[in-house]
Amino acid sequence: MYLLTLKLNHCDILDVFQGIQFLPLDKQTFLRVHCFVNFVEAMFVQVKHTAFLYNDQLVWSGLEPEDMQVVYRYLVTSLLPAHMETELQGGSMPRHSTSPFSSTHYGRFVTGPLNLQDSCGSTGKVPKVHINNLTCPESYHLIVYRALSATLCLFVDGSLQLGIDLFKRLDVFLGPQLTSIVSEVAEQCSKQASTPGGTTNSVDSAPKFVYFNQLNLAQKSTVHLDSRRTGNVSVTPEVLRLLADINADKNRLSTTGEVILKTMSDYWVVGKLSNLREFYVVIHQKNANLIEINGLYF
Repeated sequence: MYLLTLKLNHCDILDVFQGIQFLPLDKQTFLRVHCFVNFVEAMFVQVKHTAFLYNDQLVWSGLEPEDMQVVYRYLVTSLLPAHMETELQGGSMPRHSTSPFSSTHYGRFVTGPLNLQDSCGSTGKVPKVHINNLTCPESYHLIVYRALSATLCLFVDGSLQLGIDLFKRLDVFLGPQLTSIVSEVAEQCSKQASTPGGTTNSVDSAPKFVYFNQLNLAQKSTVHLDSRRTGNVSVTPEVLRLLADINADKNRLSTTGEVILKTMSDYWVVGKLSNLREFYVVIHQKNANLIEINGLYF
């Protein structure tokens, strides 16, 4: 089943990193999210860990980075795209909320019951994930709840039998709260985008970059226009291959080093390695020379 989700024709340097894209927020908004997930874990003792994402970017995770790395990849390349495609094909799905606030929130389960009003009380499909804790691996039910652009992952004790009552209580609690929080996060993201330097220059000649930090598995790319791994990139296939080639040769650079290449199509490709951090820049500048590239951008 996993092999069917691989998009080998779109694999590139990000598939080598398999990193996590984080969403930077101001202190107040981040604390709002942090308090919310702590409140969820306090209200529902079955929930052992949580993760909060906005637009496929990670805001908070209670898992170790190595575990979240695998879960994150599953979410953004498989589960969430499949869920969104189902919604688009089926149109607007019927509300399944039992909350008295159902008219004012947009929450629904991605994994779990499709309809909370179903008389048979089916809990739907809930995948199990296995987390490598320090002592021994533990299994959890992965309940994913989504409101607008926010996704909340609940890692519920795998030894428990999930019942429809738990999902109903979660929906009543999470729906209004998550709908409120997502508006605050969206407002903060809009402010960041409107500030100088908050948006990526859309001009083709503007420098593009890929960054990866091996310490916290953080990655960021302006070469890739989304995180869906569909080949939606802003550079040529030749440049993508060069990025992967530089990464493959990084062992020759020891812990620090730099590689600068120029293609026949006037692309400059620069790779830098320093203290477990990798930084790649793509510059499309026809009349630049090596000294200018090294001096202006580095």
